[in-house]
Amino acid sequence: MAIATITKARCTSVFLLLLPTLFAPDVAGASTALSIAHYEPARNVKIRHVSDPGRPETGQKLAVSLEAYGRTIELELISNDRLVFRLRSRSALEDSAIAIYRGTMPSVQGSWARVAVQRGQLSGVVWDGHELLVLEKAGNLRGHVPPGQDPESLLVIRASDIHLTIDEPFGPLDGLTHATKPLSSVLAEIGSLAAPTRAISLGLVLDARFSESFSDPIQVALIRTNVTDGIFSEQANIHIHLENIVRFPAEPDPFTTTNPPELLDELAEIKASRADLSTLGIVHLLTRSTSTGTCSA
Repeated sequence: MAIATITKARCTSVFLLLLPTLFAPDVAGASTALSIAHYEPARNVKIRHVSDPGRPETGQKLAVSLEAYGRTIELELISNDRLVFRLRSRSALEDSAIAIYRGTMPSVQGSWARVAVQRGQLSGVVWDGHELLVLEKAGNLRGHVPPGQDPESLLVIRASDIHLTIDEPFGPLDGLTHATKPLSSVLAEIGSLAAPTRAISLGLVLDARFSESFSDPIQVALIRTNVTDGIFSEQANIHIHLENIVRFPAEPDPFTTTNPPELLDELAEIKASRADLSTLGIVHLLTRSTSTGTCSA
């Protein structure tokens, strides 16, 4: 709980930036907030399940390799159970046909990865020791890649080639408002949070407009949270424990406004009134009702 008090403003600002616009199937909905200067299709993508009899506690391991930017990227991954082991409803994971992983590039010191796999498709991010690489299917980047790109192809995008135009829906947040800057500089802001290892409990609230926008909104939420966990835990030593997902599948839901500050007030009221949310460090709203599509209380 203490971590929420110490870093809440910065955590909120980063959530505002990352969750609604990156690493998720609705990235096309944020075309005014994001531009991609360059990308490369991944080649020779291979996904292989690996058993580890000597470490059964790690669960199923995954070996991934792909080629992009003139090199081979190899990943060793294990299930990211640390993120979801406190989740109240395990059925949320079971009902969503997705597996979330964490790991490294074994040949690169200081590297890390957060990857989701669904029906053989990869989505996530890799830190190669110098730069963040985004892995995303072309079909999820409509409006940012040429229409002729095969929608099923996996694209690799460097953080330095992703630029964010940051609006100011909640007032000034750590100097990151009303600016266009590369994602790599935003990651540097997160690195400034680095401290002795800590943990923060997280709850997600999916409003009706968000839930109705996706065939599997839980999947979208898990992909976003897995990536956010990687950035916070690996860059700032803050482990995220996803403890609850509250979904409003259809209207009416408790939210009556699209004004961001008022929406934040309504979220705070929901957090305070629900026993399954009130004790959590941060409760994060995923919505399609604001320019950012997200806010935290």
